Amino acid sequence: MVPFDADEIWYSPFGRIADVLGSLDVTVAVADLFDHVPTGLDNPAITDPIRRIGWRRREPGAMSKMACRTGAGLVIGQGNHTASYAAEPTAITGQLVVRHFPYRTREQFVAKAKQGAAALKLTRLPLSSGAHWRQYGRIAERDGDDALADVFTTWFFAPDPTADPTLMFDPAPV
Repeated sequence: MVPFDADEIWYSPFGRIADVLGSLDVTVAVADLFDHVPTGLDNPAITDPIRRIGWRRREPGAMSKMACRTGAGLVIGQGNHTASYAAEPTAITGQLVVRHFPYRTREQFVAKAKQGAAALKLTRLPLSSGAHWRQYGRIAERDGDDALADVFTTWFFAPDPTADPTLMFDPAPV
């Protein structure tokens, strides 16, 4: 099973995901997750964000993703970042890659941040769960949408990606 989100492209450098996973004798295949970053060099005429946003972070993010076999006691963690089982899982890394397009425009970021914060308010999850969404909600409530848009510009947008050594041009393999 590959529990994926709509803003992700999964692939394996070793072939079709189904074939790669079928050849593994493990319960979990951990995938490195690389965030793509909107930039000032993106072509706004390209409406598909996966084709438009070609710059990504050089290093994988701190939170990986995983594909897993169904089994007794399987629980998929929030954000599809973890899988736990009744028994200790066996895992492998290096077989799968995820290209992640979490934030595509200022407007999309503002809407997503507010929606995430509102959704968490409706849960009984601990305050540590979704802490970034909760913080974005507080910013929007306290300072408005423009302040939230500033978060996008400061943290999730690169006006000149060629000047940022943490980024590289590497379009998703679609």
